[in-house]
Amino acid sequence: AFAKNGWPLKMANEGYIKGCKIYNNTILKQPYRGNYGGDDGWNFALEFWNIEGLEIYGNEIQGAADLSNCSKGDYQYGLYIHDNTFKQPSIPHKSEDGIILETNQSDILIKENKFINVTAGIVFAPHDYTNSGFGIDVHRVTIQNNQFQNLGRIGGKDGFGIRWHNTDLNPVTYVSDIFILNNKFIASPTVNAAGTGIQLPSYKGQNVSSNIKLINNLIQGFQFTAISANPGFSVDSITLEGNELYNNGNNNEPLYIGGYPKTIFSKNNKTGNLGSVPVPAFSFREQILKPFYYDLKRSSLLELIAVIAGILSVWFSKKENIYVYPVGLINTVIFIFLSLDQSLFGEASVNLYYTIMSIYGWIIWSKRDRRHHRLVRVTKSTQKEWMQHLGFFAAFYIVIFFSLTYLKNNFAPGAVPWADAFASATAFTGMWLMTKKKVESWYWWIATNIASIPLYFVKHFVLTSVYYGVLLVLAYMGLQEWKKRSRTTKVFKNKK
Repeated sequence: AFAKNGWPLKMANEGYIKGCKIYNNTILKQPYRGNYGGDDGWNFALEFWNIEGLEIYGNEIQGAADLSNCSKGDYQYGLYIHDNTFKQPSIPHKSEDGIILETNQSDILIKENKFINVTAGIVFAPHDYTNSGFGIDVHRVTIQNNQFQNLGRIGGKDGFGIRWHNTDLNPVTYVSDIFILNNKFIASPTVNAAGTGIQLPSYKGQNVSSNIKLINNLIQGFQFTAISANPGFSVDSITLEGNELYNNGNNNEPLYIGGYPKTIFSKNNKTGNLGSVPVPAFSFREQILKPFYYDLKRSSLLELIAVIAGILSVWFSKKENIYVYPVGLINTVIFIFLSLDQSLFGEASVNLYYTIMSIYGWIIWSKRDRRHHRLVRVTKSTQKEWMQHLGFFAAFYIVIFFSLTYLKNNFAPGAVPWADAFASATAFTGMWLMTKKKVESWYWWIATNIASIPLYFVKHFVLTSVYYGVLLVLAYMGLQEWKKRSRTTKVFKNKK
């Protein structure tokens, strides 16, 4: 029978470990049997707090090393862990970790270690236990020349090579200078495979993680993705260079949920599928439900108001109701404000165009003749007008494409210039034609929505993709409605 887990090595009096060494030991702890931290004990074999200049090397360890609040003080490093083996006898039934780094961490070296049959190799857990409101700092961490082998857990769908968690517990966590170099991350080649190779530090706040470098790593066989960030927008800068990504979920592409890092430097990375290793199947939970949940969770009240206003605006447009414009202005003005708040001047200028056209359309649609009949009615375009539409579209496509290519810092990260330019240029054209009540405006809106659904889906903005799906249905309904109205307009003109 199993008792509650103990600690083979445990601090006393809050630790304050300075200039110590732990080396050439065999440290065995019974398997962890809890479902979460504190449930039937913990998975630690070692636990030390308030560390300066601690070196751990040459050990064989069954269980996790939990090390908290490390800084170098008067030493060369805060923590130096090298040439150890962290190993479980087999793939565990419950979550077993290798190294856990809690609270503040700085000047950390983790080199030449082996992590075998564990659920997560290295876990960063920057808890803010004091609730001081100032957040947590993690800086200058090097993880180099380590081997992570057969990572996973019985049943699969859990586990990481490197994990950052507790994102919702901290007011903000500042992370910088994280170097992950020349490591091998290999998930279990079975259904028990770990889910994510390297999770990036993604905490509350805009661009709070900077100078993250992943260079010359091998990442193979992870069920969901090789590299992930949630939310991606909290990463300021990341370098991906010389990495080999094979047989991972999400087609070996990084999975950025809730936006892209501000700056991504990517060079000489290889991706593909090796015949000897299983290729993970598409994960509806990880690639659809999870991004949708976090998009919804992180949406502010202003954003939700803007989305509802956008849907209502299209509904009023379908009905040829002038409320399309005042309601649409709520949508565009909010997005101008949100874009400026994030210094996305390109995004703000796009919504400024929609705002100007909404005001113009409101004026045009309001005009009446002496008998109070509307001067602008729903009509179809002539062949000459169609050529004008195409010219209008082409001009805006070129302008937007070059803006996204050469002024990309003014737009949301992760833009796909040719696709985003097409979606925006068709929308610009549709907006212009809608002010003239042309039936063909709906064709352009339909093109916008068809392009935007997969465009935002591949960017992992699933909520936005669903939003454009709703607009696509309304646009098709609007097209049918305006076709009927154009025939009524023709009859009205013939009678006159």
